[in-house]
Amino acid sequence: MHDKKYPAAIDAFRELATTYKNSQYRDIYNYGLARAYYYAGEYDQALGVLASYDALFPNSYLLPYAHLLRANCDYRSTQLENAFSEYIRAYRTAQDRRLRELSKQSLLTMVEAGYVPPDSSLAQVPADLLCPIKGRVAYQMRARWTDDEMAQFLGDCAAFSVGEKQLPKRIEGRPLIGITLPLSGPYAKYGQSILDGAMLADELLQESNFPVDLLVYDTRADNITAAREAQILADAEVDIVVGPLLSNVAATASAMTSCSDMPLLVPVATEAGFAELSPGCFQLSTNVETIGRGMAQYAVKHRGMTTLAVICPTTIDEMTMADAFADEAKRLGAHVLAVERFRPGETDFGPYVNDIKEAILGPPQDSIFYITLEGDTLKEGEAPVSFDGFFIPATEDQLYLLLPQLEFYRVTTSYLGTDEWNTGKVLKLGEKILKDAVFYSSRAAMQQAAGYDKFAAAYDAKHGTEPDRLAAVGYDAVNLMADAYRAGMKTRGDIINYLSGLEAYEGASGKITFGRDRTNLQLPLFNFRDDQVRPIVEQPIVEELPAEEDQEAYPDSVGVEDIESKP
Repeated sequence: MHDKKYPAAIDAFRELATTYKNSQYRDIYNYGLARAYYYAGEYDQALGVLASYDALFPNSYLLPYAHLLRANCDYRSTQLENAFSEYIRAYRTAQDRRLRELSKQSLLTMVEAGYVPPDSSLAQVPADLLCPIKGRVAYQMRARWTDDEMAQFLGDCAAFSVGEKQLPKRIEGRPLIGITLPLSGPYAKYGQSILDGAMLADELLQESNFPVDLLVYDTRADNITAAREAQILADAEVDIVVGPLLSNVAATASAMTSCSDMPLLVPVATEAGFAELSPGCFQLSTNVETIGRGMAQYAVKHRGMTTLAVICPTTIDEMTMADAFADEAKRLGAHVLAVERFRPGETDFGPYVNDIKEAILGPPQDSIFYITLEGDTLKEGEAPVSFDGFFIPATEDQLYLLLPQLEFYRVTTSYLGTDEWNTGKVLKLGEKILKDAVFYSSRAAMQQAAGYDKFAAAYDAKHGTEPDRLAAVGYDAVNLMADAYRAGMKTRGDIINYLSGLEAYEGASGKITFGRDRTNLQLPLFNFRDDQVRPIVEQPIVEELPAEEDQEAYPDSVGVEDIESKP
């Protein structure tokens, strides 16, 4: 499995396990099969193999390792209570010091990352680990428990207590980074992925003799919890806070810290506007309004397009991108011929396409027929139409249905798209349908990033799988703080000034340039050529709108029609 040919390893171990059921090495075959599934990211399959391992191989020397592997699978599947119990079993049964230490660190790390084990799980903890684990639980819960509740929970472990007034002091020369993410509840796997990247950055910085300290909080994707935690961290000596995950929770945290000097680095939330709620709030991911505006700038200024149309579903992010695109295109002097919106579950786009045609060609007349270059006679609804650019911010499933229908209805144009264009179903449509489409893609930008290979190799070595973009952004957030510290930025004000001037920072998730409103202005663009997603030559940075007092009214645009969704 060292060459990462996991499907081949799965096939090989599965054949050995089924062919040699009576072999003395069957425990090795089953363990190898489960391990191959784990490295392939098929955690449920791995857990299925390991479910009967204790009963089948009670005396196997691999049993402690099987417990550890099962714990890792449970952890990656966000079955945290099961993972905690399996790490305990691995610790209790470990025969070698390395496995025992690894199991111990996994237990402590889970709690440090925000997991609070129930009493039934704590009852299983070995005596030598009980106080360290209880102390870390108390540390996580210090903002929610009273002193009496804290004392009752700790009992004889009071020496490990970290009360609310005992928040850690920043060690001179070491950044103290607060992290607020959902580590429980329905969004836990996304928060955990960001945290995995942040903790990997922490480990690599430790190895390079530049340690940082992480202070992790679980927001539970709850506005009130996030607000409380943001206030605690603002009052503490943390240098910067990374998080929260969701846009609405990030808006709450941003507003809560608006009167403090604490920098807030929001990793992946893409709603527009919340960064403006606090002078220290920064958006690492390009927001939806900036994407729409940037795609219009690319169309008009880089491609010279003058006639444009837009179609999108009636969902908030997509409509925000569509409106920003149309407004910016008009500001730049282009003609926005039509803006069409459809219901999210729509499958027949014919009426919407015909409305766009009508906006361009004029109302239909019963007596009009169209003749093609080949001499064929077409009815009005079959008439071809051509214009420069068509911006379509939509989901993968919507694009998969819409794009072939545009081909059928003889729409000739250049497509402009967003992140959902770089998805399996859309790319399978091929160049005949996609034509010369250009689309924004944060996922492709990560794989092209200068810092990605080093990060991906370290992540694979630790987790046995490829990282996703969430992990890459968490990794970049911690490294940004470390770089600010290396540059001599030791106060919160210095850090805000450092981030405000950031241009073309080369991270693992892509480039980062913060604009006047502290949003990322990078617009990584790609097309699909020769069955490959390739970066285009132009990689523009989105130009910010003029300051409010300098803005003029949008110029009039000929033929603009805003077409609402069908009843």
